[in-house]
Amino acid sequence: MARFRKLQSWLGSALAAAALCQPAAARSYHSRHSITPLDIQMYGGGAIVVGGVGLVALFAQALSLRLYAASARSWPRHPATILTREIIDQDDSSLRRRYGVKLTYAYQVNGVNHTGDRQRFGTRLFHSRGEAEDDVAAFPVGAVVDVAVDPANPTSSVLDPVLISSGSGVAIPVFLLLILAGAAVLAFGTMLRK
Repeated sequence: MARFRKLQSWLGSALAAAALCQPAAARSYHSRHSITPLDIQMYGGGAIVVGGVGLVALFAQALSLRLYAASARSWPRHPATILTREIIDQDDSSLRRRYGVKLTYAYQVNGVNHTGDRQRFGTRLFHSRGEAEDDVAAFPVGAVVDVAVDPANPTSSVLDPVLISSGSGVAIPVFLLLILAGAAVLAFGTMLRK
């Protein structure tokens, strides 16, 4: 969060500096640098395009996953046997320890054996090992459970067909900041052209 505040402060300072620029400063800028205001505008526009395309791609991916998870609720159920159950220790960039769960199970469709490892759609991380263990307590190794199996692709299955998260929580602010920074650079380039 501190990094986000620093970036937010920097962006605010950059916008304030751009607003204070005057035509005399622009003429001075041209005499010392080989980058033209049009170049600056192009960099800003490029950042806006990249940020926009990134956001559209993330939203398209999230929508696709949401629709796939919704369709999984109507998939036929098949008995499956839990093969493995593991708590995974994951460190994230904020130096907090998180715990994930990995389950594998075996099931059969039309006489063909398959294995799966999807518990839910999306990624769920826990703050403590105990929370992760509570999450998999209902799935001891050797237990027989029902799994939803995609009739169009029997290799795709899920224990609980719900959507937890699309995993784009960190990327969205990054693309939004890229768009904002691009807008600031574009405005600065426009101001220099006047």
